[in-house]
Amino acid sequence: MDELDSVKNTQKLIDELMRVLNTYGLATDSAGYEIVTQIFLYKFLNDKFIKSSKNTLNIENNIQLYEKLEELNETEEMDLFIKNGPEVPRFKLQHTIHSLVKNTNDDKFFERLDDTLNEISLMNSEIFSASQSEGEQIKLFSYNISDAVESSKKNKLAKALIEKLVDYDFSKNIDQGFDFFSIVFEYLIEPFNAKDGGDYAEYYTPNAVSRLMSEILVGTSSPKSVTCYDPSAGSGTLLMNLASVIGQSNCSIFAEDITQKGTKLLRLNLILNKLASSLKNIINTDTLTEPGFTKPDGSLEKFDFIISNPPFRYDFSDTQPVLKRRENSKRFFCGIPDIPKKDKKSMKIFVPFLQHMIYRLNENGKGSVVVPTGFLSSNEKIEKCIKQYLIENNFISGVITPPQNIFANTPTSVSIIFIDKNKKNDKVFMIDAQDLGYDAKDHRGKKKRFLTSEDVEKIKTSAFNLTQEKEFSIPVSTEEIQDKGFSLVPAQYFPFDFFDLDKAEIENTSIEVEKLHKKINENLEIDNEAIQKLKKLFNF
Repeated sequence: MDELDSVKNTQKLIDELMRVLNTYGLATDSAGYEIVTQIFLYKFLNDKFIKSSKNTLNIENNIQLYEKLEELNETEEMDLFIKNGPEVPRFKLQHTIHSLVKNTNDDKFFERLDDTLNEISLMNSEIFSASQSEGEQIKLFSYNISDAVESSKKNKLAKALIEKLVDYDFSKNIDQGFDFFSIVFEYLIEPFNAKDGGDYAEYYTPNAVSRLMSEILVGTSSPKSVTCYDPSAGSGTLLMNLASVIGQSNCSIFAEDITQKGTKLLRLNLILNKLASSLKNIINTDTLTEPGFTKPDGSLEKFDFIISNPPFRYDFSDTQPVLKRRENSKRFFCGIPDIPKKDKKSMKIFVPFLQHMIYRLNENGKGSVVVPTGFLSSNEKIEKCIKQYLIENNFISGVITPPQNIFANTPTSVSIIFIDKNKKNDKVFMIDAQDLGYDAKDHRGKKKRFLTSEDVEKIKTSAFNLTQEKEFSIPVSTEEIQDKGFSLVPAQYFPFDFFDLDKAEIENTSIEVEKLHKKINENLEIDNEAIQKLKKLFNF
């Protein structure tokens, strides 16, 4: 099974589970989300245990393994767990899917399923649990599946869910760092982000974008024993890609997220990506008001790498006064946005998040952060202050504006800024990649933009080599950025002759008109004469 097959099989299994949930009116319910994520977690842990145990016991097929497990006494069972290693879940024979399926006709099968998940949680509590900011442990499986429906339906639901798992085998990819749950996350968040995401919207970062951010962030270096942090980690796709680029054995993961849903998904990703040793560093907290990872003196730990796609807008009016306290002035060095009189949901929460990330980079730290594209040209006081701080300290290494509509469930135009506190030159790579990629429909039939591997390589090459290419990329100095009022819009730095307006090959087509009209409306600092020339040429 190659990676593409795993993607398709994962999507197919999700669809089958969702059809089961739909039968019970749970497909768009929060309980449905809990059920699918827990069933997937159980499936992957089962497959990981089966595969590792066969290798440890030198057994070729599953049936022989089940027979062997039935013969083990408690001492031999514990010896198997130890030999499997700390990153392999501990299962008893009765906890396996094989055993559950044999008992689906039990009158109280739903109790058997709930008990199985609870027992697995207890057996693995030391290595497969995450902590909240107050220190309370979050169980591996914290939701009783049978609680979702009335008594008469409990057995049918439990049986239908478990029977869907039998025909799937993900064991071949489990030890290859395949990011199963990024697929699960992308599939599931859209139905639960109704009405443009609501108050607790989560936005999956496409794998191509995640990989691109990580590879440019790390560059050509080979870091060892480094710390990697995301203050709004979600399912952890960004951190998983970063760890893959650096090497799982060379990094420790630190992450925070305000939702238990996010920490649960991240925990699974750590387990599947050989990073279980970092599970203790996953905290369910409000990063801005109660940041984790402190030193003995109470000060905040700093990190080698920070990568994040923080929330852009969110009503944080209740906690805004806390963020404005004097003790937070160093962390939020440019200030906190005021509470608007209208539409509090429009509050720019990415502004304190961005400052928090800059503050938590150590003196040689590097960061890669997704921001709304509007930030690049913003002249609002706090946003301009952040850009000025980064430029005047020579901390900005580059900016990329990817194609619009590249994210799974938001039309928001985004850009990526790269920060390097140990930059050796004053050059900043500026890349406008909006014309790259291709349009296609995603699994839900929704039109999306996708980057090809060639697109990713082109962007990386330009970033690493500081190359200049017509209407695509250009290296600029920090002095040039200062002269432009600290604007970080890549297209604003392209030489005007890139439009080649005097050449006969420019055709007055609707596509060219739309493209050039868009550039005018982006408020680029083109002189008036140039604007008039465009208007006259294309009859604007």
